[in-house]
Amino acid sequence: MLPHQSLQSAARRALDHLFPPQTEPNSLTGFKLYVNIDLLGVVDDREEETDPSLKNAIVTGLTKLKIRVKAPDPFKLLRSQSLLHLWITQPPPNSSSLKRRISEELLVEGKIKQVKTKKSDKACVPDRGILLSSQPLVSREESKVVDYSNLSGLVGKARKAQRTKNRRDARRTSAHATGVTTVSFNSNDFDFTLDTNVSKPAWQGVNVNAKERNRIVSMWESGGWGESLKGLRLVPYEENMALSVRDSNLRQFLYRSRVTSKIANKLPEVSRVVSDFVRSIKQPNAEKDMLDNLRGHHWYSILGHDRNNRKVPSLSQFHQKNASTLGPFFQEGSLFWFLTEYGCGLLRAHFPQVAKRYQDCATKLEEMYGIKPLFGLFWNFCVNVPRAGIRRVHCKPHIDYKNIALGVCMIFVFGHFNHHERCWLVLWEAGIAVELPPGVFLIYPSSLFLHFNIDLQDLPVFTTSNNEMPSRSNLTSIGCSCSETAHQNDSDWQEAVGRGSMVWFSQATMFQSAELGYDTVGLAKEAGVNPTCPVDKWLDSGLFAVPFQ
Repeated sequence: MLPHQSLQSAARRALDHLFPPQTEPNSLTGFKLYVNIDLLGVVDDREEETDPSLKNAIVTGLTKLKIRVKAPDPFKLLRSQSLLHLWITQPPPNSSSLKRRISEELLVEGKIKQVKTKKSDKACVPDRGILLSSQPLVSREESKVVDYSNLSGLVGKARKAQRTKNRRDARRTSAHATGVTTVSFNSNDFDFTLDTNVSKPAWQGVNVNAKERNRIVSMWESGGWGESLKGLRLVPYEENMALSVRDSNLRQFLYRSRVTSKIANKLPEVSRVVSDFVRSIKQPNAEKDMLDNLRGHHWYSILGHDRNNRKVPSLSQFHQKNASTLGPFFQEGSLFWFLTEYGCGLLRAHFPQVAKRYQDCATKLEEMYGIKPLFGLFWNFCVNVPRAGIRRVHCKPHIDYKNIALGVCMIFVFGHFNHHERCWLVLWEAGIAVELPPGVFLIYPSSLFLHFNIDLQDLPVFTTSNNEMPSRSNLTSIGCSCSETAHQNDSDWQEAVGRGSMVWFSQATMFQSAELGYDTVGLAKEAGVNPTCPVDKWLDSGLFAVPFQ
């Protein structure tokens, strides 16, 4: 049993004992539940560095984690250290530098209300119960502490060799150590393979019907959400912490990286290179195409291979029209190449079975058609940027339903803007909104969720120091390297002007050809091959299992 399974099972048993199920939904307030668990204190993030300024970060010991499971009103929630407190005590004896065990005490305090929302109900965002936990950040310096406990009984050359190995392992571990915040859903409250928009053959997603989509888009455009977002859970960005979101079956369906110093230092270069890329495009999408784009009216490009409405894969029209100018932007050593390699490294680390499926697809299609994915493990790449009259990339409610269903897309956000209050990403079926600061990679199955950006204009996101309760007098904005007063009169920063994104994705048709072994689904049917995607087989293979545990 995984550590988090132990945690959730214990919490559920205790809740069932203390508060038996009732016929009507029940809000529980003012209770405290303590659960003792044993977790691994190091998560291998496969990122190349840990910010050395974090040398005082939490490493090990008795970690007390105070959590509000459900805010009474998510649109008046103030993010503060009063919601998440971490203290350090003495480390346990004989702790390993690679897999340092910590005893963690979970304090759950607040409201819990489980509401099972029907899959077809799009009137309101689902009101789902969630749990929050945290594995502490390990700094580079602290993770280099070497454990010599395994030298007992060794002498001479054997002892020297083992000591050298311990030091080498500690150095290697320090390069990948990071902390992670975990959001998981209460028992039976959300299964992302059942409660989202999967097509019957299960190769791709399913679009929301036009009437519902237009209604939600209308609310998005007017801001007149009414009660529709009342159940939304906010998942803010914790500085230097990655994020893992898991469904009720502990399947990880979303990963948000932390902003490493290496990526943060490249953000100015990203803006310059993207500007050069846009200027180099001689035949962009027509104005009508951008106005008809269901994702928003920003400038966009779609590069790479697909097989939509074709027997064999080919490059997109945009790619073919501008092929002569694309080479320098994607050659080895370029910025786009670096971001692709970096992001695919995260994919391999945190969704290893998804990455394997993508690699197997690439191998098969090279055999069938002599083509390779041009963007790491992904067949397609898109740059989204502002344009005249559209000051930021702020996506409308939509589903990328043509993408592979049991797979993921990857987003990279860039610009310099007020990410605390602007352009959060809502995943409607999951009932969550995720903060996306510039410099993060977000990996999740965009083909299954109705998703869109939203501004939390009534929700300034702040932190306080010294464990104080938040008040108007002690609020301090976090996450921007500028001075506290730098953006007081900066309307562009406040309104997220210049925000852009890059998206790596793959369409379902490519996987149909690769995994069925025929050009089209129709040809596979004629040959007597079952044309559906074997969902159970993929899930049983651990496609969305949590790695490193």
